[in-house]
Amino acid sequence: MSNFPFIVPDLNNKKCWLDLRGRYRGGYGWRGNLRSLNKVILHHTVTPRSGNAVKDCDMLANIHIRSNRWGGIGYHLLITSEVKDGYAVVAYVGDLKSARAHDFNGKGKSWSPHKQGNFYSVGISFIGNHQKDGLMVEQLRSAKLLLDELVYREDARIPNVKSY
Repeated sequence: MSNFPFIVPDLNNKKCWLDLRGRYRGGYGWRGNLRSLNKVILHHTVTPRSGNAVKDCDMLANIHIRSNRWGGIGYHLLITSEVKDGYAVVAYVGDLKSARAHDFNGKGKSWSPHKQGNFYSVGISFIGNHQKDGLMVEQLRSAKLLLDELVYREDARIPNVKSY
């Protein structure tokens, strides 16, 4: 079981950081390692915004774990629709040392591009349907802090994610 301690201090200081890996099946599980990570993939969930971070995460867990029968939530981090002090709350739902389900997974097939797929990327998703409703400014603010932490401040522990 992986247990990679990760936090964004600027979001934590604003009470906009939740570690929910223990709340959902597969939060610490699955396979992967930090040295293989070489990019960040951003998604949106195409689900309604509840305005509550835990409700947003529970809704996605219900889809991924219960309906799709996946081993856990398919992302590492969720930028929720709950706002505090001008920032969206970010939930750490899948350990960074574990592969999630946010990208195709070639599992070594000859057609899969080299060093791409779930084993090689950090999956971050914005709660909401951004084709319909657009991104929330507060979500963008939190995303900036999160990406700065992943790329520039965690470069010793996650060395191959270089820029965004």
